[in-house]
Amino acid sequence: MSAASATGAPSAAAPPGPASVPQAVPADAEAFVARRIADLTQPVVLFALDWCEFCWSVRGMFAKQGISYRSVDLDSVEYQAANRSGEIRAALSARTSVSTIPQILVGGESVGGYTRADTARNCATEVAGVREK
Repeated sequence: MSAASATGAPSAAAPPGPASVPQAVPADAEAFVARRIADLTQPVVLFALDWCEFCWSVRGMFAKQGISYRSVDLDSVEYQAANRSGEIRAALSARTSVSTIPQILVGGESVGGYTRADTARNCATEVAGVREK
């Protein structure tokens, strides 16, 4: 039996809500993100998804600019068990106030994702600043 509106016509079912987000970010996920972005010998860290076209574009820009980076591919087998990927994303989002992927951090500071045409230039400038310290 389907629900009916006040006019008697069947009403559509409500769309499902968003996936649940952990209320508190697990400490081990926070520590994981902190460790990944603290290594100043590799100051550029890309949190990405292997299938994401925006992530591919960032990787291509980095290659063109000669920017070396550490990639944390959240959809890899390594992070699939026990929602580890979701926990890491929650920790990253708590740190950057952004929930989208890709996320680029340079010297521990967020420089954003793939929303600006000058992402690679910003990263190159940030990397130069980190290496001067």
